[in-house]
Amino acid sequence: MAHDGQTGQPFAVEARDYLRTLLEKQPITIRLHSCDQYGRVLASVYVPRFYFWRTNVGLKLVEAGLATVYQASGAQYGGIKDQLIAAEQRAKKKGKGIWSKQLTNNDTPAEYKRKLRSIQ
Repeated sequence: MAHDGQTGQPFAVEARDYLRTLLEKQPITIRLHSCDQYGRVLASVYVPRFYFWRTNVGLKLVEAGLATVYQASGAQYGGIKDQLIAAEQRAKKKGKGIWSKQLTNNDTPAEYKRKLRSIQ
């Protein structure tokens, strides 16, 4: 979502709403991986699917074309990096969410932030 008076990226509201439907009134499981150099927690979030099966929330966002796979230094994937990358490729190929053909500019979040910094 937008902050500091900036405009939000396309599909930010859709991503928020999708997350809300995934997480609302659901017990969640958090699998902690570590902390980054800024002291932020790196973790995977899961919601129940069937009985003992769990769904990775990050993977669902990537599949829907509402998130990208962060691949910079220090990234951690909870053992599903290949699944995440494959899901992002499928979303791109199908033109889902941020990869939509209706957008004239399909910047990743990192590219979007870089452009905003260069304007300021």
